[in-house]
Amino acid sequence: MQSNDAEDKMITANNCRGKVIYVLGLGTSGHGALKSLLAAEAVVFSWDDNADSRVPIEGVTYVDHNNLNLQEIDLLVVSPGINVFWPKPHPAVMYARKHMIPVICDIDLFMHNKPAKAGCIGVTGTNGKSTTSSLIAHVINSAGGIKAAESYINKAVVSGNIGASVLDQPILSKGETYVVELSSYQLELMEAFDFEFSVILNITQDHLIRHKNMFGYANAKQNIFQNLSFGGYGIIGQDDQYCREIYGSFSDCKRLIPISACIVPEKGVGWDKDHLIDNINGKRISVLSHKETGMLDGRHNYQNIAAVYAVCHNKGISSTDFLSALQSFEPLRHRQEIVDRSMPFKVINDSKATNLDACVKALENANNIYWIAGGLAKSLDFSALSGNHLKNVRKAFLIGDSADLMSKFLGQQKVDNEICGTLEVATKKALETAYIEYKQSKCEDVSVILAPACASFDQFKGFECRGDSFVELVRSWWAGCKNG
Repeated sequence: MQSNDAEDKMITANNCRGKVIYVLGLGTSGHGALKSLLAAEAVVFSWDDNADSRVPIEGVTYVDHNNLNLQEIDLLVVSPGINVFWPKPHPAVMYARKHMIPVICDIDLFMHNKPAKAGCIGVTGTNGKSTTSSLIAHVINSAGGIKAAESYINKAVVSGNIGASVLDQPILSKGETYVVELSSYQLELMEAFDFEFSVILNITQDHLIRHKNMFGYANAKQNIFQNLSFGGYGIIGQDDQYCREIYGSFSDCKRLIPISACIVPEKGVGWDKDHLIDNINGKRISVLSHKETGMLDGRHNYQNIAAVYAVCHNKGISSTDFLSALQSFEPLRHRQEIVDRSMPFKVINDSKATNLDACVKALENANNIYWIAGGLAKSLDFSALSGNHLKNVRKAFLIGDSADLMSKFLGQQKVDNEICGTLEVATKKALETAYIEYKQSKCEDVSVILAPACASFDQFKGFECRGDSFVELVRSWWAGCKNG
């Protein structure tokens, strides 16, 4: 790839140059917005209710929204964690709307200021969006130099709801690609959708408090397909009711490609038993078998792989190069992550399984499970966890705020469970119980799985922190076993 003098520069919010901007919320996206706005010489005010987040930044004035005359600002930029519709909009958001002040998120700033010649792919879904986004970038980068329709594909970067802020990304050139993971929190507010490809993997129950109901949640996800009005392509899963309904509403759109982990859709990409089939042109071409998926083994990854193939095929990447890249891809941390392959039974860190559907997928892919679950419940209804996969669970060890509620539900499902309170206690008990079973039976088909089905914020700063703690606890326990 040729050198690019601007490559290390971040994206500057030039459309806000000289304007007065208020940034509310100072997480990753908020700080990215601040830097981009300061680079554009905007007048920047900001606030976060968490005092620890209000670190001194030259050029930024921290003012509580109650003490700022919001009528004097040109734009309100809110972080994804700020309520903009349900269950009740933040007071600053309500004030801004009353006075006709635009309310946007950092993704809109990115869309209005990213290099026009660079490509952009948007990815959303209840589950799998981080793996899919990362795999798309990996395939593009691994296939560097492959001739696409108008340019050479030679660089892709991932950001958005994963990793760094979109506004912290380098300035890319023609033929290079931004891959942006998008949550429903971002999509519900976005207005700019300059995507070559927009991907909806799946829509299952999640974030119902934030979006009021499943209709509101699905509608937020569907916003990503506004790119279809401007000549972009769409990729959409066919394995859940909501995605099928969305696909049906676009039935006359030839730029929308269906994908599935269970069937081979007409004019789409899917799986026929254990083979990925390209049926985009109606020719049913076999691309690969389940034995060729590298470290992305397991049926729960089939939909992700189909979506990535659909995107990369339409970007001009050959099946051979796609397969080669897939086999060199390393799975993300905290998503079906095997903690230590030297252990005699499997220990899996799936801390990112913060919703019920993701948890079900974790339980479907193992046997003789000692399951660690619980945390901050996203819903008081755990019925979506019901099913044959619970027969795989030998015992559940419950933690966090939802422990009592989950214990009652699992009791009704005839699943043995124990309230442990903390992750440390639950991990120790689960490992010891699994180890005893292994020594008695010598069966290696035993698993300890952290798949919480809940958010982490009751006891941890995020699912990453929860997963890191679990991995540390497991490794410490296993070291003690080997040295004991």
